[in-house]
Amino acid sequence: MDSSQIRRNIKRLRNAKGLTQKEMAKALFMDERTYSNFERGIKKSIDVKLLFAISDILQMDICNLIINPAKEKEVLAEERFQNILNEINNLKALFLSELKEIKKELGIEKTA
Repeated sequence: MDSSQIRRNIKRLRNAKGLTQKEMAKALFMDERTYSNFERGIKKSIDVKLLFAISDILQMDICNLIINPAKEKEVLAEERFQNILNEINNLKALFLSELKEIKKELGIEKTA
């Protein structure tokens, strides 16, 4: 992901938390102009330590700063799908185990 998307995510999340650039700058121990320049992309590189500090201030995982919101939905949908699939496989294993026990109790278990 490019740095401009990360900056847009930070701005969007900062606004969602109701924080101003001035408040963010103060929390990051930096000048308001410096923070504004960072958020607007005047300084092209993004320091990883700064991203961790911002994620702490916004009280969210650093992934929320980095992942494109549309991509985030896709990732969450994939995780949800995998969780459901895992649950289905667990239920299938449980069902087969129970079926085997019932067959054993009824004396109809196959011997291979």
